[in-house]
Amino acid sequence: MAPSRFFLASDANAGELGLGQTATAFALFVIVWTLYATVAGAGHALHGDVVEAYAWGREFRLGYNQHPPFWAWIAGAWFHVFPTRDWAFHLLAVVNSALGLLGAWQLIGLFAGSWKRRTAFALLLLTPFYTFLSFKYNANTIFLSLWPWTLYAFCRAIDSRRLSAAGLFGLLAAASLLSKYYAAILLATCAAASLVHPERRRYYRSASPYISIAVCAVLCLPHALWLINTAAPTVKYVLGRSGIGIGETARSAAQLVGSELLYHAAIVALLAVAWWRSPRGVAPSVATPPWRRHFLWILVGCPVLLTVILGCAFELKLSSNMMVGCFPLLPLLLSETLPRIDARRLARDTQRLVVALNLAALAVSPLVAYLNFAYSSLPTASEPYREVAEAATRLWHRDVGRPLRIAGGAPPYDTMLAFYSPDHPQAFIDTDFLKSPWIAPERIETEGLLAVCELGDFPCHELFYFYGWPGTHHAFLPFAHEFWGIKRPPRLFDVIIIPPRPK
Repeated sequence: MAPSRFFLASDANAGELGLGQTATAFALFVIVWTLYATVAGAGHALHGDVVEAYAWGREFRLGYNQHPPFWAWIAGAWFHVFPTRDWAFHLLAVVNSALGLLGAWQLIGLFAGSWKRRTAFALLLLTPFYTFLSFKYNANTIFLSLWPWTLYAFCRAIDSRRLSAAGLFGLLAAASLLSKYYAAILLATCAAASLVHPERRRYYRSASPYISIAVCAVLCLPHALWLINTAAPTVKYVLGRSGIGIGETARSAAQLVGSELLYHAAIVALLAVAWWRSPRGVAPSVATPPWRRHFLWILVGCPVLLTVILGCAFELKLSSNMMVGCFPLLPLLLSETLPRIDARRLARDTQRLVVALNLAALAVSPLVAYLNFAYSSLPTASEPYREVAEAATRLWHRDVGRPLRIAGGAPPYDTMLAFYSPDHPQAFIDTDFLKSPWIAPERIETEGLLAVCELGDFPCHELFYFYGWPGTHHAFLPFAHEFWGIKRPPRLFDVIIIPPRPK
């Protein structure tokens, strides 16, 4: 690949890693953090968002009730290859994170080389985004990989105006929009940054931006037609979460900004220490053009600003989870404000710290597993999702004598049954045919339905008994989640079995 015009230093390629080094680093990262997630999360069931990705992805659709489809398609394709186990989902999440780190490495390389590049990249690994916050694979964490690669493709497109770069930008823009509409902020950020780039006139007079738009539009067209034909349930879902009040939105916006500051506190602290230790009166080796600083500020700051503005405009509850993939360039931007830092020394210190944190995480993962189970109040640690799914499936086999094809329950038991049942039935999500278009009343008659309701959940009981017939029966069973010999308090469930109607 030809050198980018963004490179400032003559030794820009000095920080490059060989293919073998890159592959080794990628593999080690994936192994370490998949092991950590598997061990530390052993006492937990998967998060509801994660099993929802599984339930949606196995039903290939152009859209789903809440989000566009791309991230769920990935989960669906993944489990055509890997077994339906917790560790396989952890592996998917970590691979997604590792691909994002590769994208961040390439993106940072457009702006810096040598030790400065290594410093900015190593500092990224001190944030929790690519490790502890990456395990919940959903429509937010997919941006860990999509965001940096989309920015990279945009920068290559505006820098070179090559058709290949333009096509790649359009492809990644479409993948982002087809994962979550929040990607509109990513594309608006690219548009704003293009206005300060010195090549902006040549860029907009070339075919490059219009090829990107065309590629993106063509790839998004099937989803757009799906929106028209289905009365846009994803748009209704977003609008349904609006109107919470400007006061609540302002509080959530303040919490979002505060959370992001805390997530980057280690980076700020290390840079401050490095600046304090650096010799005074030494001019930076390379002058930074003003446009480049403005360009970086827009790529980093615009997503935050637009998120807050749009959140206030629609009175949405904002969450730091929305922005988990938005900051691959922040460490570089912060280091650019302190150009006299010894990048070589800081890179080596940061790399040692990253290695130490990785080893420490592996060492304490069994303790984390115990503490997360014994003291956590999260439903994933206390609810007997696995136990219910396995026992209810055995009961279905005993009474019906055929594989379980359709299962439902009060959310998230509807999708938990789909993942944790040995038969992996299709999920009757929220007992709603619009949310589960792969289920039809005729299928329930011919294939039957198993449902799980907690005792006392009368709306759940009423919904499922509506589909019953005289052959319907149920069993009241106690279940308790257990891990390492420790049991959570038991819960009583009604397992409703609606067998296929006789022909």
